[in-house]
Amino acid sequence: MKKYYILLMLLVGLIRVEAKKIEGQIFYEEDTVSVTLNIPTKLLSKELDLEGLQEKIKYFDDSGKKKTLRPRDAREVRFKFNGKEVRMISITNSAKIRSSFLKLEIDGPVRLFTYIKPEMPGSYDTATGTRNGSAGPEEKDVLQKGDGIIRIISSWTFKKDMTKFFKDCPELAKKIKDKVWRKRDLNQIVNYYNTSCAKK
Repeated sequence: MKKYYILLMLLVGLIRVEAKKIEGQIFYEEDTVSVTLNIPTKLLSKELDLEGLQEKIKYFDDSGKKKTLRPRDAREVRFKFNGKEVRMISITNSAKIRSSFLKLEIDGPVRLFTYIKPEMPGSYDTATGTRNGSAGPEEKDVLQKGDGIIRIISSWTFKKDMTKFFKDCPELAKKIKDKVWRKRDLNQIVNYYNTSCAKK
């Protein structure tokens, strides 16, 4: 029974995405190269498969040969999807996130990223043939100030963590502490810091 479950999961993984050829750019430390990217998209929703892009990004070189780019290989990959620019930034210095390409949502002195936390497998019950306690992929907000430490945002400790994170901007820290701005206002919080606090 266990081997059938594993086979089923593999099949689901194979059919849940499809790849699209999209023109884009790879930004290396010393060079920028225009390439054709092989971008995975979700089969039903047609959205980007960010979880797949985090680990590796496939592209075609000048000879048409398919190659694989890892986060350690480049600084950034950039392309347009549904008319919007997508920037996947290489993050390789985080203790909490394995080497990944993260989707940049807001750029500036404080950067906001989207991170897809991988599925956490549960235990397999041989008696029932089912897997218990597993958690599917989870979308997380991630902040980085300058070249500092990556911080994954927690809903449970948002006020405490963000008051400390933005302590160099007292007026913003107070808004968070007083619950004027909450986690749902994260985009507004980051934009406020970048425009009103970072230059002080």
